[in-house]
Amino acid sequence: MTVEAIIAETRRRTQNPTGRLMAIFDVLDGWFRQDDFQACAFISTMLEVGPAHPLGITSIEYLAQVRAFMRTLAVEAGLEQPDVLARSCHILTKGSIISAVEGDREAAAYAKRMAASLIRDHGGDPATAG
Repeated sequence: MTVEAIIAETRRRTQNPTGRLMAIFDVLDGWFRQDDFQACAFISTMLEVGPAHPLGITSIEYLAQVRAFMRTLAVEAGLEQPDVLARSCHILTKGSIISAVEGDREAAAYAKRMAASLIRDHGGDPATAG
């Protein structure tokens, strides 16, 4: 699944910025449960060649689009410290992808619960995110 596909599907699901932050994990959940699930090529490449390699740098820049999207959503939702929230949620998305590769198809669901806690910690209410 591409970053563009994740963002587009997240936007399609709801107009609410907090809801979109939560929906990212629903999109990942659907991806992880596909029979033909494969890891994100950009994460795999970065891990294989390292962050200093030109392909690693490109991978990091590509993945940063998700973090930027999350930051925009956090700002739109009026959440405190949007940069911190976006970085934290980005860690959850990347970690859930790696966990899914290890065979944990529930990884996005667990990450979503952690994201809800982060949203609350940053002044939001994930329960009203619909």
